[in-house]
Amino acid sequence: AAEAETARLAEEKRLAAEAETARLAEEERLAVEAEAARLAEEKRLAAEAEAARLAEEKRLAAEAEASRLAEEERLTKERKLAEETEAARLAEEKRLADEELARKMAAESKIVFDTNALAERAAVEAKAAAERAAHTNDEADITRAKFLEQRANAQSAIAAKVLAAEVDALKAKAATEVRFAEQRSAAQAMITKEKRKIYDPDSATVSGSIGSADQQMIGSDKAAKERETADALAYQEAEQANRRGNKHLEVKEWTMAVKEYEKAVKLAPRNATIRNNLAVALYTIMDFSGAKTQIEIAIDIDPQNVIAWAKKGDIETIMNEYREAMNSYKAGLVLDPSDAACQEGLRKCIVQIEEKAAAHAKEQADNRISELRAAALAQAAAQAKVKEEIKATEERAAAKGRAQAESRIAELKIEAAKLAEKKRVAAAEGKAKAESRIAELKIEAVKLAEKKRVAAAEGKAKAESRIAELKIEAAKLAEEKKAAEQLERRLAEEARLAEEARLAEEARL
Repeated sequence: AAEAETARLAEEKRLAAEAETARLAEEERLAVEAEAARLAEEKRLAAEAEAARLAEEKRLAAEAEASRLAEEERLTKERKLAEETEAARLAEEKRLADEELARKMAAESKIVFDTNALAERAAVEAKAAAERAAHTNDEADITRAKFLEQRANAQSAIAAKVLAAEVDALKAKAATEVRFAEQRSAAQAMITKEKRKIYDPDSATVSGSIGSADQQMIGSDKAAKERETADALAYQEAEQANRRGNKHLEVKEWTMAVKEYEKAVKLAPRNATIRNNLAVALYTIMDFSGAKTQIEIAIDIDPQNVIAWAKKGDIETIMNEYREAMNSYKAGLVLDPSDAACQEGLRKCIVQIEEKAAAHAKEQADNRISELRAAALAQAAAQAKVKEEIKATEERAAAKGRAQAESRIAELKIEAAKLAEKKRVAAAEGKAKAESRIAELKIEAVKLAEKKRVAAAEGKAKAESRIAELKIEAAKLAEEKKAAEQLERRLAEEARLAEEARLAEEARL
């Protein structure tokens, strides 16, 4: 009976130990699987968040670009409409001013509204009025001749300014195109020269007096070894010049650094690192065109260099070439989506484009307001001149007759009233357009601010939700750990009690 009881207790103890071991192994397996699942879930969520962030940045960049293009198109339409309105206004003023002369010149079939035609017509009218005034010696004709002469001078000045502005614009455009073409040609020639392996057959052949194939092979091997030795020496000298340039760059001796890097480039023209260093030095001394040329050659040599793409974007940004800079930063992000320099450069470039568009819109609004003010001042001057003519006519009316003077005064008053009405209408239209444009800009600014606020709020909410989930998971793990510790203590206590019972039973037996 004792042996049977002992065997039974041993079997029960073995089975309990096996069950406990299996349970602990299962719990450990489940914990490992849960940890692996948690890590996989965190990795998946991080990947989704990164993809969502990149997609959001891409969407915002696309929206900014579309907004910029839409703004440019809208501004172009507004400018075209303003030009057409201004042209119509000038045409209407010209028609009203030439009604009396148009009745006398029946042979004229139409009125040419371009600037040169207006100037020529005004000169002809002024000449005719001057001849008539000289012939009649009448005060009214003299006044009219002076007025037409001043108008002809103004039209001639406007025509000359327009022509000069067009000529200057064409010259500037041609000079810019020539300069860009020269820069592109120089860069292309440099790249082609570096890509092409220049080889002079005459320098690599042995003299014809040798004659045999063995001697020619020996001469070729010797020339090849000499070229390899010369290339190795040139590379070593280039590395030394590059190190000297780095030392000069560290102590801010920019000019000396540029000279050393240029020596290194001449010795090793296919070294992308030296080209990149030369671009940095040229950028430091504000030679942005040269820096851009060198960084483009470095990228042509090593297109996978993310740092070179970022530096190219920085150079194009400082040169106000924002679209090219955006393309450079995007090319760098294609190679390394996590590159901080390209991400920051792209963000700054988008901000610069938005600020430039806003400044351009403000400048156009200011220019339009200035034009309206100038037109108002011109109309005020014309009105003042009409008033002076009225006063002079009133003084001459005492000598020539009250009836003729009163008739002339009435005509001048009518003209003054028309000019005042035109001034009022123009001022009202200009003010309404300016207020409308300011309101549109304010609405656009509010929309942009709201978009930024919504994006920030969404990001904050996602972060808080993820933090809460992590806290819950941590609490669950703590509870599981606490339960496992309690189970270990309970099992230890049961094992102790079983051992005491076994010892007591053995003592009893």
